[in-house]
Amino acid sequence: MIVAVKQRIAYTTKLAQLGRCDEAAAYGHAHLQTPDEALPTDAVNRYGIPIRSPHYELAVWLRGVAAQLGERERALVAAQSAFRAVFTLENYQHVRELASDAWADLRDELLELARQQSHASPESRVDIFLAEDLLDDAIAVTAPYLQETLRRATNGEAPEQSNLF
Repeated sequence: MIVAVKQRIAYTTKLAQLGRCDEAAAYGHAHLQTPDEALPTDAVNRYGIPIRSPHYELAVWLRGVAAQLGERERALVAAQSAFRAVFTLENYQHVRELASDAWADLRDELLELARQQSHASPESRVDIFLAEDLLDDAIAVTAPYLQETLRRATNGEAPEQSNLF
């Protein structure tokens, strides 16, 4: 049985190394049942869930399984990977919940990431900043959109309304 588990881990890791993250996540989810059977932490960081990857389902799954089994450190690494892949308040809150004593340092790091990630959803970034009572940061995210909206409105550039009837 141990040999079979090691083979499944090796196969899943190899899929991730080859950039086949969707397939690795699906296979890992279907065939690996515990955090000890899941991708090793270094494989998740290096191959399975690279920063800015759209493939974060494996991190979310591993976060939940590891947390249920009391593997707090592994759950925290998976939670951080999920947050880096998809900036949401929910993912942010999972990191906060799992970080406990390390939260102060992680908070600063994650907030700095949120400030720098212009590709992330503005709504999600605003939600995170508002949850931390960082009003200036929330306003900074929305300022470009407000300025553009005001410019378009004052120049009469509203989109034409189609007559659907």
